[in-house]
Amino acid sequence: MSDERVRTTLAPGYKARLGLIGLVCFLFGCWAVYDGFVKYPGEAERFAAVEAWKAENPNDWRDKWNEHAASQGWPDNPIEVENRDSFDILSQYIMAGITLPIGIWFGLSFLLAGGRYVEIEGDELRASGGRKASLGDITAIDLAKWRTKGIAKIEHNGLGKSPIVLDDWKYVRKSTTHILMTALEAHDPEAHAELKAEQEAAAARAAEQAQADAAAQAQSEQSAQSDQAEQEAVPTEQATEDGALEPAEDRAQV
Repeated sequence: MSDERVRTTLAPGYKARLGLIGLVCFLFGCWAVYDGFVKYPGEAERFAAVEAWKAENPNDWRDKWNEHAASQGWPDNPIEVENRDSFDILSQYIMAGITLPIGIWFGLSFLLAGGRYVEIEGDELRASGGRKASLGDITAIDLAKWRTKGIAKIEHNGLGKSPIVLDDWKYVRKSTTHILMTALEAHDPEAHAELKAEQEAAAARAAEQAQADAAAQAQSEQSAQSDQAEQEAVPTEQATEDGALEPAEDRAQV
């Protein structure tokens, strides 16, 4: 067993997704707050004012509207004043209530992501949150989701007894796999041998597929070059048949 320290942290792509989702949801929530508390109530108020103005000035309301609108800071064209009912305003409250908490949660997750890690050094396993355990403290390694989702859970009796979860979608895959295999080799050699064999077989299949793809690509390029050469040869052959390329002495005799 190597004494080298191997640490896995959250993958850059995963952190970027956290930040992007948090930012989009937070901005959308702020937009909904503005619409629900400022824009839509103002539009509803202006629409009601237009309708009242029409009732008060049934014959010449449009002629007098520009002056009245200017005094209120409203659009000159009354058609631009939209009617916003209570459902429109309520829908903005609902959207803000959904997206703002989501945005805040993802944003906080993004800010805290830099401190999340799992590492192994010698026979000691450590993780963020103060969790620490020797490989001998491991009581179980749950691989039920590892083969399908890349998630493994390490149960232990060490410090901070909450399980240490390895997720190769969230964490850097190569170092995550190394930590799992090291812990598994110490805790359950038989399961380690089985998983290692599966990984080697998968790597062999991937290599074979890569070779097959490369061969197919090479064959396709060769076929394309052959077709191009045939197409370039056709005009020359046709010109010869038509006599366009007859030798000079033949043309002189004619």
